[in-house]
Amino acid sequence: MPTPNTIQDATFAIVGTMTRHANTTLLGDSLASLGASVTYTLTASTDYLVAGQRCGYQIERAGVARVPVIDEDLVGKLIRGKVDWDAFNGEVDAGKASAPPEADANDVIERLRPLINDEKAPSWFAIVAAFEGASPEAARAAVDYVSHWLDATPVDFRGYNMLSQNASGRGRALPKAWKSEVLAGEDSPKLEMIRLVSVCYDRLGNAPLCKMFDCPSLDGVRLLDVGGNKPGSSFFKKLSTSGQFERLNILKAQNRFKASQMKAFLKNLNLPNLRWLDIESSVDQDALDLFTEALPEMGLRYLSMRGGRCTFQENHLRGLFSPATLEHMRGVDLCIFRVDGPALLAVLDEAGELEEGQEPVRVNMTANRDVTETHGDLQAAIIARTTPTSRVQPYFESDYAFEASFYGCLD
Repeated sequence: MPTPNTIQDATFAIVGTMTRHANTTLLGDSLASLGASVTYTLTASTDYLVAGQRCGYQIERAGVARVPVIDEDLVGKLIRGKVDWDAFNGEVDAGKASAPPEADANDVIERLRPLINDEKAPSWFAIVAAFEGASPEAARAAVDYVSHWLDATPVDFRGYNMLSQNASGRGRALPKAWKSEVLAGEDSPKLEMIRLVSVCYDRLGNAPLCKMFDCPSLDGVRLLDVGGNKPGSSFFKKLSTSGQFERLNILKAQNRFKASQMKAFLKNLNLPNLRWLDIESSVDQDALDLFTEALPEMGLRYLSMRGGRCTFQENHLRGLFSPATLEHMRGVDLCIFRVDGPALLAVLDEAGELEEGQEPVRVNMTANRDVTETHGDLQAAIIARTTPTSRVQPYFESDYAFEASFYGCLD
């Protein structure tokens, strides 16, 4: 990114909580008084990101966009006239150059050796830290060195929380330090170790999300969470057909699904190990038509579709509760407010009773408002039809552990 010739040509984005200024607005006003353009979030026109505390993923996004990240102290010196524009940019460049030198293979392996040889299982975060500064060649040697530990260490997603993006270290999640590299399309052998990728609510567009496919080493991912972003049709086409994510078990794509995106996802679908799909937010009606038609062939074990913009009509419910779908399915999260009631009752009757060797399919119809007041008659009719031996067993108890209870279906 070229350096602006003068401060009047520069755009500063100020994010996070500042320690030396009462608020970000005062800092922004001071920069604006010098002629700079000021925003309070990273944009395509940002030349410098002024980062305070608690600024979320703005720093990682700046890394993707190759925007220099500076602190308020350096900006303060510019505002007070302690440095001129050339000296300011000299310090910015010096900050870029002050990154630690690349570590060779021996350096990285020596960091890893005590971790791997310890009787206790090493922390994933300690493993990640040992790769700091590793060149691609060093990363290759180090990944080979820890391969026996990786093979012997089970991956557990039970601690994953979509909102906090926390997997307790046992999910081998993509760390913040590596995320900007992936979203810039920079491949590295160390990515072979990753099993969980979450860019949940990073507010990314289609282009940076598609950079994942420029990282062929990122081919062992088992949980991918792209909720809260804006993936386009090309992202879903690459996801389902590239072969890079053949080991994927869980996909959380809580975005608005249009028909074009659903077509791209379903056409030539090559995710043979996908067992868990969460498209909870919004699915357009025509996209729902496509999805429920394809559902019996997908082999899913858990499905969450509680979002708005669509109503499950009879044809959708028949796809959802067809014998072929029920053969694999163990749990469904489905909001009662989005269901054609009479059609649901008919489909539940047709699902029948459990046969020997079959497991019931649990359907969570809990809603975020009182079902009894708004859909009491339908709730009562469903409960009256359900017995301990019903093939499909809906329930209405508020249970926030419903989703977590199905992680075992991946084993």
